[in-house]
Amino acid sequence: MGAELRNMIASESELGMKIKQTVESGNLVDDETIMEVVDIYLDRLSNSHAILFDGIPRTLGQSEMLLERLANHGRQASAVLITVSEQVAIERMMSRGRQDDTEDVMRRRLDHYQQQTVPVIESFRTAGHLVEVNGEQGIEQVAADLAAGIEPLM
Repeated sequence: MGAELRNMIASESELGMKIKQTVESGNLVDDETIMEVVDIYLDRLSNSHAILFDGIPRTLGQSEMLLERLANHGRQASAVLITVSEQVAIERMMSRGRQDDTEDVMRRRLDHYQQQTVPVIESFRTAGHLVEVNGEQGIEQVAADLAAGIEPLM
């Protein structure tokens, strides 16, 4: 989803400018705006294409809205979770070198993750629709585990 948000920003559309302002202030883009981007994205795709969203849903509200939109397009959803420790997550995000990747912003995002995203993960886990991969392994093993985990979903 991050790439799609960056594409929107680059378009300099009204929606893109709204997203840019939010991201540059160090905040997460609100659910309604994310769903607006999802709607645009889904409308561009054929139903025969598999979709992998990266970074959403992050909240239970987003999850409900996304699942509804996918169902309206005749699609089902599963989630993939790549797990890493908090320290590894901060180190990786800080190494990206993006303007909004400060340690304070990272800590806020991790707090948000614990409060808002963990319940989403648990809902997918409870429904039996969660693939989990250890993200602290080598890149080749993570890639192999991801491929093995999502292959049945495609």
